[in-house]
Formats: sequence, C-alpha cells, structure tokens
Amino acid sequence: EAAVALRDDKLAIDSYLVSIFAQDFEVYDEFSKTNQRVTTTYDLAGKIPVHDATYGVHRPFVGPRRGGIDVAFENISWYPTDAQKTKLYKRQVNYIEKSPRRINYATQLTSQTATSKLSDLSIVRMVLAIRRISEEVADDFRMEFIDSATMGDLQRQVYDNISFYITNGGCESISVDVSANAYDKTQKRCKVAISLVPTSIMERILIDISVNK
Repeated sequence: EAAVALRDDKLAIDSYLVSIFAQDFEVYDEFSKTNQRVTTTYDLAGKIPVHDATYGVHRPFVGPRRGGIDVAFENISWYPTDAQKTKLYKRQVNYIEKSPRRINYATQLTSQTATSKLSDLSIVRMVLAIRRISEEVADDFRMEFIDSATMGDLQRQVYDNISFYITNGGCESISVDVSANAYDKTQKRCKVAISLVPTSIMERILIDISVNK
C-alpha cells in the first residue's frame, strides 16, 4: 500500500524513460559489520550490464529465467501478495516476487500510464539502442551530397547495422527510409525514418486441460 501511495504522490511520473522498482534489500557490509538497507538499484546496477553483455538489451532482465537476484542479501523488505501484485502492476510499480522455487524480479514496466509497446522496459531499451546505432551511422554521412545515391547508401547502412534485432528476436520487422524534400535541401538536411514492430513479451500463460472420454 505504501508503494502505491508513494507512486501516486511523489512518483507521479508518466514516461517510458523511467521505471519504478519497489522493495529494499538488507545486505551485509563487511566494513561496518552490519546489515545495510539498499534499494533494488544496488543490485540492478551490476545485474543489467552483465545481462546486456550475455543476452542483449532486447531481452527482459526479469522473470524466472533471467530475473534472479545477483547480489548477496540477508533479507528483502517485503513480498507482495497476489492482490498487491495486481495493484502494483496497474500503477506501473515493478516488484520482486517469491515462490517455493525462486526469488526474482517479476515485472519490467515503464512508468508510462498508457499501455503500449513502450510500457515494456526491454523494448524501450532496444529502441534507444537502435537510435544510438542509427545516429552513429548517420554521423559518418555529414557533409556528403544530398543525392539519391548517398541517401540510398545511408539507408542501406542504417538497416544493415540494426537488422540484427530481427535475427535475435527483438523485432518482428524493421524498415528504414531516407528522404529529403525541397525544403529539407534548403535546410541542408535529410530525414531517416525507422519503423519497427517489436516482438511481444509473454507475461502470462493460460493452461487449459480437456479430458476426453
């Protein structure tokens, strides 16, 4: 309840660039010989770079397979009940869950209040990575001619450098278009339009068993 209240008050953020994680860890500090209270970012700061290097930014770092807690901890402040999980999810607050089999980060929502593909943190991180790659490729074309051959080359190179997000499963499709109309040419610029369809994330699995005669 306190996490939801804090979300509605001081953390009333509506942005796909921000994610909110609840709960705290107690970790043992070898220098003070005491347990210290830290937020989940204490663990995520080390977990995410290792995850990215191993699996890529396009895959969620949460869930049963990849969402385990990496830092050694003595305790976690609280675990949500099923009813609390629903409340947290509806308010875009991510949480750690505990089951008889494991303890793991359960959700990866952004703080965006409207539901869309940008509600998933892994998709947002992939989109931002695609933007960075595209900007690096495009930067090499500055001070070149605005003509069909150059724009075609730019289009091919941008696509070639980001299309691996199709082969690694992050996107169902990606298309790139480079153009410059008469006004763009007077402004000495061209436009790179990237359209992509991210692969949906499986959050729930419904099992139906039929017993036939």
